[in-house]
Amino acid sequence: MRELALTQICIRTFTIPLIFIFVTQPNHGPRVIAANAIPMLIGGIISIFWIKKNNLVIWRRPRIYEIKAEFKESGAIFLSRIFIILYTTLTPTIIGVMTNATAVGQYVLADKVRNAAQSLLASISQAIFPRLSYLFKHDRKSALHLIKYSGTVLLFISICISIFLFIFSDKIALIMGGNGFDTAASILRWLSPLPSVIMISNILGVQIMLPNAMDKTFNKILACAGMLSLISITPSIYYYGVQGAAFTTLTVEIFVSSSMAILLFQCRKEILCTQTG
Repeated sequence: MRELALTQICIRTFTIPLIFIFVTQPNHGPRVIAANAIPMLIGGIISIFWIKKNNLVIWRRPRIYEIKAEFKESGAIFLSRIFIILYTTLTPTIIGVMTNATAVGQYVLADKVRNAAQSLLASISQAIFPRLSYLFKHDRKSALHLIKYSGTVLLFISICISIFLFIFSDKIALIMGGNGFDTAASILRWLSPLPSVIMISNILGVQIMLPNAMDKTFNKILACAGMLSLISITPSIYYYGVQGAAFTTLTVEIFVSSSMAILLFQCRKEILCTQTG
């Protein structure tokens, strides 16, 4: 899995250079989509060949009941993505409805920079998840050791990313957008803590709660976060403009991480002491 994680990280780093090279005009929207999609497609193809080469999977036609079982088992993750969309993807749309295209561009630029920096850690987290799921069922002590080690490393890197984005927000906005994107720097400063906050929620939620069959609680937290975002984002934008949207995004993510931390603290004995077969 380490090789796959490194491959995904290398592939993701090509996205930003491709955007710089091929996106030079305002009407180059399709090129932005291609710059994001093509590296991921290549990474997927490489991963499939790597899996086949190392005989990690025995390929055969799946049966209907097996497909249903997989959908049922993975349903919590897919459902969580729907709730996450409520307080991430919809934000630029609401900004556009309440303000103008310029404000949307300022927010999207800052959020894309934040997301690009944060995505470098996403592949590592995705690679760790299957291993943790297995260990929590068969070797809980090793699972706790892995989550402690990987969580410390990932959190440290994410904090460094947040500090970097905060300190160099003005220069990043100038390089990425030009002289007309001063507001994007302010938005990026508001969004700069997100890599650290989201990494905390990823460790607590995806890496600990889901492998311990806490998917219902996990999704309830995300559903509440989605509702909180929908309720608060309109007045935030109305009174504080696009910076209000950035503040709402940060507040909602802090709510998610805090809720997960509180719930896991309450049931820490079960997570630490439950015996595995």
